[in-house]
Amino acid sequence: MRRGAIIAAFFLAISPSFLYYSRFFRNDMFVAFFMLAAIICILKYNDKRNLFFAAGAGIFFGLSASAKENTYIYIAIFTSYLALICLLDIISKKPLQPWRSIKKHHQATITILASFLIVYALFYTDFFSNPHGFATSFESALTHWYRMHTTERVSGPPYFYIPILLLYELPIVIFAAIGAIQKPEKPARFRIFLIYWTLTSLAAYSYLGEKVPWLTIHILLPMILLASTTLNETLQKHQNNNPQTRQILVAIFITTTLLLVFSSLQLNYHNYTDPAEPLIQAAQPPQKFQEMLDKIDEVANHWDRYNTEIHVTDTAIETQFLWYLRHYENIRWKVKTDSQLNAPLIVVHDTDAPKVQNKLSNQYQRLDSAKMNWYWFKTKDITPEYILWREMKNPPDEYGITLFYKYPPKS
Repeated sequence: MRRGAIIAAFFLAISPSFLYYSRFFRNDMFVAFFMLAAIICILKYNDKRNLFFAAGAGIFFGLSASAKENTYIYIAIFTSYLALICLLDIISKKPLQPWRSIKKHHQATITILASFLIVYALFYTDFFSNPHGFATSFESALTHWYRMHTTERVSGPPYFYIPILLLYELPIVIFAAIGAIQKPEKPARFRIFLIYWTLTSLAAYSYLGEKVPWLTIHILLPMILLASTTLNETLQKHQNNNPQTRQILVAIFITTTLLLVFSSLQLNYHNYTDPAEPLIQAAQPPQKFQEMLDKIDEVANHWDRYNTEIHVTDTAIETQFLWYLRHYENIRWKVKTDSQLNAPLIVVHDTDAPKVQNKLSNQYQRLDSAKMNWYWFKTKDITPEYILWREMKNPPDEYGITLFYKYPPKS
């Protein structure tokens, strides 16, 4: 078990998806962490029969539910698995088995629910200052997912996540697939649970209309646990075999691990702003966006620093600028392009740039940038060069923005 935990920790550390999204601006990584911690607590309770671990599981479930709506998908998967096990016990002429299990673990069940509700209530009522928040939280979460499902802000085919998993996490997918089809030598309910968790996660997120790459980690988490369990059982099974068999297994593990490390390094330390990386789609601004921010800071230092006046005509850039320019105190939003534009810094949509440039004096300089770029991938783009190096033969589409700036007149 300990060796399997080390393998799982290793996969989580070097996984391209987990490493990239651990530095991401969404809450999915918190949910993955809390859910993993809750599962560990449940396993520890099952081993030690200590209610401390049951309380820990409830707390982590509560923290996860307070972090993001994905938690309800996890909870639906876990409860449906328990219901399925109870149904199978009844069908297999063990109708009293579910009730015996409930009676045996009723204290733990109550502890999990109580600790969950305490944490849940604390956060959704803003520490009991807004009791109404507790009553509306669950409905709001379901409404959110229904709206995302029907709106399909970012849509894709049902198989959207499969190519991403194969491209970035191929060794984990292979080991998890082996674990799913390999017959265990002894009853292994935990492995069955992991298989069920993996398949239902893939089915749930494939069905939902909202298809975004960062949701991949919720499918990948049980897959990593399943792959680690498979590797651990395989190594344990062959640890007493002849040295040649062990060497082959070690060689396979090292080779596949190197493939995973290569993919992770490429994504996280070389192509981290390249839209040819599917995980970056609809998420990461291009490098020239950072260059524009640096130019804004540099020009502002010649004027009134954070009091420097900035005009923003493009309303679609407001979300990013509310964060990146949060220290600037003199920003005018939603400025019309036909109004007087005379601030030291002016940000416009690239389609408005020619019109604005004709209005400005020759003191202004121009810097073209973009807040987002992306590819519409086609089958012909998937070449060996793309798979290894993410080489594309055409430039990406982008949402362009333009910065006009001027320096103070020399005295």
